[in-house]
Amino acid sequence: MSARPAAPEPQPARRAALRLIRAEQNAQAEYQRRRRELLGRLADPRQRSAAARELDEAYLESRLGLADAAADQQPVARLRRLIAASLEGGLLRQSRREQILAEARRLGIPEFHAHLLIAQVQVGPLSDPALEEALTPLVRPASRQATSASRVGLRLLAAGLLGATMFLAMVRYLSV
Repeated sequence: MSARPAAPEPQPARRAALRLIRAEQNAQAEYQRRRRELLGRLADPRQRSAAARELDEAYLESRLGLADAAADQQPVARLRRLIAASLEGGLLRQSRREQILAEARRLGIPEFHAHLLIAQVQVGPLSDPALEEALTPLVRPASRQATSASRVGLRLLAAGLLGATMFLAMVRYLSV
């Protein structure tokens, strides 16, 4: 009597992939359930704005997939992933663009570079890796970044000093 060999155990990589697939399916089912609930709340005028905001957040979370995987990424990669998840048919709503810019500021990425990243993600991957690397912005350390409030204050101070200088120059010119 020949002994039938035991079925080989799935490889660890295959088990991990299956767990990831199941997690994605569960997340998608949870999103669909939450979406149905929120679409029902959209009919009530009192709950419309809150339901629309929650629906938008749920959609974005479902597009991002498992958020834990993004926690280990570099700031630029995290922002690119957020941008890609926010695109709807290649277009980016203004409200989502503002959310992306706020996240970029939080990550220490200048606004100009965030706009460049948005354009890069909308266009698609570049064929030349050297060009891709050259266009990837540098991230400023958060400690060296000036907040928008301090920038406004500095601009007002500069405008005041310029105005005072011009006033004194006019007084001197007219008193001659």
